[in-house]
Amino acid sequence: MKTHHIALLSLALAVVLALPAQAQTGDANSDALLVDALRIATDAQAWALKPAALGGPADREDIGDVAFEDLGCAASSGTYSTLSGAFTLTS
Repeated sequence: MKTHHIALLSLALAVVLALPAQAQTGDANSDALLVDALRIATDAQAWALKPAALGGPADREDIGDVAFEDLGCAASSGTYSTLSGAFTLTS
């Protein structure tokens, strides 16, 4: 299994496990955090599938090498902040 499949599987599992907890709290910030996390994951997957000539990963890169800058997000010291929270990518 390629690295990006494992990363997506890990993300999917995290989202599935977070949904019941989020449904119980029901607050707007939890909703916003979940939406932001899903948007980041979707953007990372789109980047991983994009040809290198169009800004996608180089020959030996995969989704584990993505940075917020690759996704068009302004990050400070590897952390991307939104109104709902702060996010850090790890591989």
